[in-house]
Amino acid sequence: MTAILVATEEFAWIPEMMEHSLEAGVPLDFISTHVYPNNFYDHPEYMDAHGDEWPWPFGYKGLGDPAVFLFFGVIAVVGTTYVQTLVVSAQALLASLSVGALATAILVVNNVRDIDTDRSAGKRTLAVRLGRDGARAEYAGLLLLAYGMLPVFWLACDRSVLVFLPLATLPRALSLLRVVRTDTAGPPLNAALAGTAQLTLIFSLLLALGWLA
Repeated sequence: MTAILVATEEFAWIPEMMEHSLEAGVPLDFISTHVYPNNFYDHPEYMDAHGDEWPWPFGYKGLGDPAVFLFFGVIAVVGTTYVQTLVVSAQALLASLSVGALATAILVVNNVRDIDTDRSAGKRTLAVRLGRDGARAEYAGLLLLAYGMLPVFWLACDRSVLVFLPLATLPRALSLLRVVRTDTAGPPLNAALAGTAQLTLIFSLLLALGWLA
């Protein structure tokens, strides 16, 4: 057992849980006493200190897509490179564009799938703002950016031809694009959502291998 914090009576169940885990031989690694509400508006104590506009939900403002691109693309790649080299690299910034584009494409599929329910709920995602066709075009554009950067890496970053290794995933990307462009039902778009996440992983691994070759 590690790191157990008991802060208030609200968490009086923790000792009982620990005792049960010991008796049952179930490993217990960590218990958190923090509260992570799914809906802050159900917790007025959070609203009192920050006003009606806090927290500021990016997804409801149509800013989820650029936020994902920034944090899961640019900051993730450039930041990781900086931690290891202590240099803010222009090459890392270029590489982050492909990674960010594919990470954002995952969100786009999710928002295309949920576009009708989001609109009904007043959730103004970028897909709701652009419409289904616009969101599909966004998905296509993100794929184009991801793969279109490969020759830039080769020419501008002085990398070997192996930087084109991610092209091996292009058939899968085109297959996913067909689904996103033609389907509206949940199950095929759920499969496209998972497929886009897998595409992002494999593309990124191949890019890293080719980059370092």
